[in-house]
Amino acid sequence: MSKGIGTQVNIALAGNPNCGKTTLFNLLTGLNQKTGNFPGTTVELKIGSWTNNQQVKINLLDLPGAYSLYPNTKDERVVISTFLDTHAANYPDVVVYVADVNKLDKHLLLFSQLKDLGIPILLVLNLVDQALEEGMKIDVDGLSRSLAVPIFSISSRTGLGVAELKEGLENIIKELSFFAAPIPDYKLSSIELQVASRIQLELKEPGIYRALLLAHHSSWFFDKSSNNSKEIEEITNKIGFEPLPFQVKETMARYDWFTPIVAQNIKKAISLSEKRSQLIDRIVLNKYLGPIFFLGIMFLVFQAIFALASYPMDGIEYLFTETSNLLKTNL
Repeated sequence: MSKGIGTQVNIALAGNPNCGKTTLFNLLTGLNQKTGNFPGTTVELKIGSWTNNQQVKINLLDLPGAYSLYPNTKDERVVISTFLDTHAANYPDVVVYVADVNKLDKHLLLFSQLKDLGIPILLVLNLVDQALEEGMKIDVDGLSRSLAVPIFSISSRTGLGVAELKEGLENIIKELSFFAAPIPDYKLSSIELQVASRIQLELKEPGIYRALLLAHHSSWFFDKSSNNSKEIEEITNKIGFEPLPFQVKETMARYDWFTPIVAQNIKKAISLSEKRSQLIDRIVLNKYLGPIFFLGIMFLVFQAIFALASYPMDGIEYLFTETSNLLKTNL
């Protein structure tokens, strides 16, 4: 059972920068917000809260925008720290992941990583009203089955779907006691598995993927003089674990997993110019008609060259003839 269930539930609102996350935060919490800083940082911390019908206090934490759990900025370090420190007061019981449906294939890297941490997670597709107006076709049920998460379609600009999302959150909270963490979608390599398994054993860390993240981030997440830092450093050195190559490998593997899922379930509208371009491509790149078009174009090019060349050639010939006649007359 997640900590605090029964009296208090912490929900983390996560997503890429500029996905509409903070607007949704304001819609869900109204005026019940407070602002401060994350512990030990100058990064702004926003928490909103409300009490549901079962008298459970729900704390909604608006996390900074991030692209992955391999941070390049202070904001992203705050995000990874939130999910690695299982003893923190704000450690999430549930994650609401907000993604711009128009750029979903670029927004799912962080989502897939958070999902593998084994925390209950909801995927919120934002700006669906804009997407539908532009003719996009979204198979929400198919996407939900393929990603194995509940999905809600909303518009944080208009409030569309927010009531349904809030109801979905209530249902998730009721079922938290029965939640079983799924097997991670990302398959660890043999070296990653060795490192993560050893860290699990030494630090008594229940999640295999969280243990792997500790191997990646121990140099800054733990105090360098701490036993945890020393133990992880010893494990990674002994096995020969170099973080950067494995971060690249994992990122590529995750894109290979979710990109076809997005392509299968979300069809973007094709503009008139794109339709014309596709029609032309189908004709001129056809394996039978293509060579004929190529030969025809080459014939026209050569004909044009010879036809146009006759004018300067005639002009040069006329110039030489007139010059020759002029010289003969003067002589």
